[in-house]
Amino acid sequence: MKKLIILRGIPGSGKTTHARELMQYYIKEDKTVTHFEADMFFTKPDGTYDWKPSLIGVAHKWCQDKVRNALNTSDVVIVANTSLTKAEVDTYVEIGKAAGADIAIQRLTGNYQNVHKVPDETLQKMKEKLQDYPGEIIL
Repeated sequence: MKKLIILRGIPGSGKTTHARELMQYYIKEDKTVTHFEADMFFTKPDGTYDWKPSLIGVAHKWCQDKVRNALNTSDVVIVANTSLTKAEVDTYVEIGKAAGADIAIQRLTGNYQNVHKVPDETLQKMKEKLQDYPGEIIL
């Protein structure tokens, strides 16, 4: 059965690191695995990150399309975005349900350096906006 793992949390909570760990685990289990984040949309081929606030909606649509397509070809698909609200998580849950995937939702709560240097006041606002999601596992 296909599996969709939705990782969520504020910047610096450990989403990307956990996604990489999960990928390695499933690869060792001989599963095909893909991983997407909206941030990947803003990463140039040379690895530089070029975030443009005006394109955030486009980036999330791109990520949703990548996840939807990957559920047709991979055993395990991991998506790691902030997904602060229930509605943002629901979008991926619906994508997973449409593909007949088993869905796991994990909220990361680590306090690591955020690689995109999001200001502390923005992180605080994001923490305040973060909504619980029924059935999520908090790590």
